[in-house]
Amino acid sequence: MGRLIDEMKQAIVDVYPLLFDPIYQTRIWGGRRLETLLGRSLPPAEPIGESWELSDLPGAESRVRHGPARGRPLHAL
Repeated sequence: MGRLIDEMKQAIVDVYPLLFDPIYQTRIWGGRRLETLLGRSLPPAEPIGESWELSDLPGAESRVRHGPARGRPLHAL
C-alpha cells in the first residue's frame, strides 16, 4: 500500500500546467507588431511574422518553459 501511495504522490507532482517557449519565425512581411499584440519581447533586428505557440516539427520542436520537464521537447512528454 505504501508503494502505491508514493506512486500516486509522484504522479500528482508530475502533473502541472505546461507552458512552452514560443518559436518565432522570421518572415519578409514580418515586423515588430507581435510585441504589442502578444506583450512579449521579440528577438532584436529581425522581422518576425509568425509566433508558433506549439509545434512538433523537426527542427522546430516546442520546449517546456519551466518545472521538472523544463527544456524537454513536446514529443518527449
